[in-house]
Amino acid sequence: MTLPAKATASDLARFAVAFFFSAIVLGFDEVLWGFPDPFSTDYSPFQLSLALADIALVYVAASCLVLGVAFLVASIGERRREQTGQSQAPTPAPAIWSDRLRAAFSQPSVRLRSRALASLAVALMMSALALVGLFDIYLWRPLALVPGLSIDEIYAAMRAANQIASHNLSIAWAVYCMLGAAGFAVFALVPPLARALSARALLLLALTSLATGIMGFPWAGFHMVWQLGDTFYPLEHNMPTAGKAIHLIGQTAWAAIVFLVVAPWRRLGTSLRRTQAHESL
Repeated sequence: MTLPAKATASDLARFAVAFFFSAIVLGFDEVLWGFPDPFSTDYSPFQLSLALADIALVYVAASCLVLGVAFLVASIGERRREQTGQSQAPTPAPAIWSDRLRAAFSQPSVRLRSRALASLAVALMMSALALVGLFDIYLWRPLALVPGLSIDEIYAAMRAANQIASHNLSIAWAVYCMLGAAGFAVFALVPPLARALSARALLLLALTSLATGIMGFPWAGFHMVWQLGDTFYPLEHNMPTAGKAIHLIGQTAWAAIVFLVVAPWRRLGTSLRRTQAHESL
């Protein structure tokens, strides 16, 4: 099966842009700040898995960069063939990946039951994000930053140093997460907008709710790290916690958003249906 060739060069170019931006999103933080070395510190199994996932994300980012270059070169070559009127090249790999998924993304409507289940899933996801994030800020991260002390000893030392931080930022962040879930439910369930949302749009909204919530997580815990640094110096920064897992999920969500927005899924899905209709004649 082949898709119309006249859109091939632009589709390849958009995939190249998607891969380039995904490489930046996935790898920029690790390249700038580095990542944990699992061979220099005694990690628990959970911390070791986080360190390895962080390293794996760098390799995924590098792969996206290589694919971006490959798609860009292919786009330039295809554009030149189109301009000379000799564009008879076979369908590139991106045009035949997940054909059913692309066609589903191009459908304009999702049933009410599916939208309700998606709203429930997003509400559970954002609730879990807020709960795990608060536990990380007030329990797991202090224990990782100040090894050798119990959580009661840590808070006792902070109170003695008059360094008990305000909870306003963390509470505001948790409320923002809940508002993100509520906003998704409004878009997904309240007509007439809800009836016009495609599966692709619902997925994009869900990922945006998750990614923007995670984007505020570092600020929610900033005050706690600051006060810990004033009380215990230097801090142990090489022990990843659940906050690292949240950060990795956020990077992955932003990369998925880039692909949903930049890559030409809708146009390829439309081209696919037109080709199927033509072949059925």
